[in-house]
Amino acid sequence: MCDESRSAAAPGLHPDSVGGAVLVVGAGEAGSRVAGALASRGAPVVVLSPDGSPGVELPPLSKKLFAESLTLTAHSVDPAAADSGPGHAVSGGSSVALLQGAAVELDLDTRSVRLDTGEWVHGSAIVIATGSAARILDIELPGGPAFTLHSAADAQAIREHLAALRSGSAQDTPVDIGIIGSGFLALELARGAVDAGHTATVHLNGPRPLPRLSAPLSDAVMALHESAGVRFVPHSTPVDYVARDFWITAVGAQAATDFAGRGVQRTSAGALLTDAHLRVLAAGGAPLEAVYAIGDCGQVAHGPMAAYGPQESEPVAASQGEWLGRCLGAASNHAESPGPAEPDPSEHVEPGHSAPTAAWSDLPWHWSFQGPVRVFTAGMSAAASQGEPVVLGDLATGSGQVALFASEADDAPLVGVETLGPPKPHLAARRLLASGTVPTRAQVSAPDFDLVVASRLAGSGHVRA
Repeated sequence: MCDESRSAAAPGLHPDSVGGAVLVVGAGEAGSRVAGALASRGAPVVVLSPDGSPGVELPPLSKKLFAESLTLTAHSVDPAAADSGPGHAVSGGSSVALLQGAAVELDLDTRSVRLDTGEWVHGSAIVIATGSAARILDIELPGGPAFTLHSAADAQAIREHLAALRSGSAQDTPVDIGIIGSGFLALELARGAVDAGHTATVHLNGPRPLPRLSAPLSDAVMALHESAGVRFVPHSTPVDYVARDFWITAVGAQAATDFAGRGVQRTSAGALLTDAHLRVLAAGGAPLEAVYAIGDCGQVAHGPMAAYGPQESEPVAASQGEWLGRCLGAASNHAESPGPAEPDPSEHVEPGHSAPTAAWSDLPWHWSFQGPVRVFTAGMSAAASQGEPVVLGDLATGSGQVALFASEADDAPLVGVETLGPPKPHLAARRLLASGTVPTRAQVSAPDFDLVVASRLAGSGHVRA
């Protein structure tokens, strides 16, 4: 978390440079969180959104796509606002303005963004929170049309096509859906379709789904879905594709950062590389002054959080947005006051989160609800760990954990935990990993080891779900 008692709380943002509004490019999870944190501290904020409105919460799109109704919840860019329409600014002390326009160019020298309207908007700081867009599979698929699912408009298009298919036949006739992808989204869609009475075939790129997770957990999840009727085609290639009523491709996403130009460093997926303070790295490697990237469009490349690799999840986007908003808000308050910013008395360090620090360092975690199958991750991924994982519980029953370690050595520390089933062990894992006192491979491998008990011994307190 950000230490608001520091006089220079926002790295790269000097007190004499914060006379104008912070410019937040994007109104999704990360953008709305940073705007909300700034607004709660009275700092001026301009939020850019392509359609002039906040984005919607994305998780329900995949989990409820095949339900009878799909309720979409818009993000709030200003907790004090009753209205979030285009150009909205709240009186009575609030300082948020929502501006319609898509970013098409970034001028790093002047910290300005050109919109598709031709207008240039300047910010005392720029926070890039543009998220990502679905990758399009460049192949013609047999049978019905192909969709992606990365927005409310995508969800509406799929639901309308599904309704059209069913209107011409008996309502209980299953629709045959082909899904291409191996990640969380593909499994959420497949299980949702089967539970709604349709057939779903998932074409995998490798031997099992969820390639970034451990083999024991991935195999268990695959078996649970197969028992419910989901079909899998491992090592699938285009020759395995047969005509379906329609397709959904879930083959990853590309960060929406083209507008940032060539003067910045990116990953192969388009994410902007940042330092430990979430400042965007220039092409030469130095962090840019008061230009940040958070959420799916950024990836930490320096500091201890760099070891965690890509973190494309709603909890991480929310954490980075809130942390950066507090830092920028503290710097803004400092610029307007002759003395250091007073810490907000409502701020506190929650168990399961890092202590106040000069860099973002919250423990990364993720969740995926695939019908009744619940998957949680905390800490480093299986791909970033070393040696054989240790399985706790009986994954075949849908309840257990997989412990991940820094090396194959017996004294290697625990670095990550995957959980299948109820959230209690996951919350315990987050508390344990964030405590700074983690067990070793030898300790976790002991027959009497209990992760929940170990987390209580490491420290007590509530971990927010």
